[in-house]
Amino acid sequence: MRLFLRFVLLVILTPALCTGGGIKAPETAGEEDAPRYAAALMQGFSYTPDSDLRFTMASFSAQLDYEDVFPQKAPETLKFKVELSGGASTEPSGKFMGSVNMFAVKYLDPLSRPGIRVFCEGGIGLIYQDFRVEGQGLRYNFNPQLGIGAEFERPRGNDLFSILRLHHVSNADLHEDNTGINSVVLVFGRYF
Repeated sequence: MRLFLRFVLLVILTPALCTGGGIKAPETAGEEDAPRYAAALMQGFSYTPDSDLRFTMASFSAQLDYEDVFPQKAPETLKFKVELSGGASTEPSGKFMGSVNMFAVKYLDPLSRPGIRVFCEGGIGLIYQDFRVEGQGLRYNFNPQLGIGAEFERPRGNDLFSILRLHHVSNADLHEDNTGINSVVLVFGRYF
């Protein structure tokens, strides 16, 4: 539990210490609906089936207004994000990993403060791993994720963000061997 709390503090406080100023309301409604692009680094630590797996990935994402993707009325605080990631495991050493994921992102404005905008996200995607844990039947798997994060405004733009995610890897019983991998993932990134 202490390790989890340290991760949460690290995810929220590190970018806050590196930023200044406050989150400004968009000047026009169209500015809030404009696509946003980001780059990030991720560090993952497995907790089941064991704690021996570690990985590092780089990601690129595009965040769009939810109504631009799905033709239905949606709250202004609901966004859609597509993320492409690639990297490698550090335990076992140097094995390639790559994923493509999509997320619904909901900004939690009642929890937000000047300079910090809190959000939660949930989504699913596909992941390839150049390794398998014991009992894992496939190298291609599904990759559901759930996270909470915050954006931190910088005075000159290129806002920073950090996310704490629960990350699952499973083949959804497409193979008789379906040992899943559960990890905690720390994400640090920047919009450009």
